[in-house]
Amino acid sequence: MEIEVLEQPKIVALPGNHPIAKRGKAQSISLASLANDPFILIGPQGTGLHDETIAACRAAGFMPKLGQPAPRITSTLSLVAAGLGIAVIPATMQSVRIAGIVYRRLQAPVPKAFLGPCLPSQRPIASAQAVSERGDVCAARQSSCPDAPLAL
Repeated sequence: MEIEVLEQPKIVALPGNHPIAKRGKAQSISLASLANDPFILIGPQGTGLHDETIAACRAAGFMPKLGQPAPRITSTLSLVAAGLGIAVIPATMQSVRIAGIVYRRLQAPVPKAFLGPCLPSQRPIASAQAVSERGDVCAARQSSCPDAPLAL
C-alpha cells in the first residue's frame, strides 16, 4: 500500500492590531518582515510544526524570537489574539475565526506544513470521510495515525 504525505502551505496569524494586519488582505508578506516579532511556536522542540517554523525562519535569514510556547494550534491562536505574538500555521487553520486574529499569506518561498501520512484517496477512511469531502483529509491531524481523531 502506498502512503501519501499531506502537505500544505503555511500562513501567518497576526494580532489584529499588528501593523502588517492593517495592510490589504490580498497582499502577501515576507517571513523576514516578521523577524522582530515574538513567534508563538506550536508544540515542543523536536515536533513538526515547531521545527518547521524554526527552519522556515532560518531559510528566511533569521532566528525567530521565541514567545510563549503553546501545546496546540488552537491555544496558539488564542495567544495570537491576546497580542502575545505571531504564529506560522497550516493554511487550513484560517477557517478558524477568532476575534482579534488576521491571517496573511506568505511570499515565496512559502513554507510548507507536513501534516503526516494519509492513505491514498482510493481508500478513504470512514472516520475522516466528512473531512475528506471538504478537501482537507488529515489536514488538522497532529498524529501520523490515520485513524486518530482530529486534534486542533
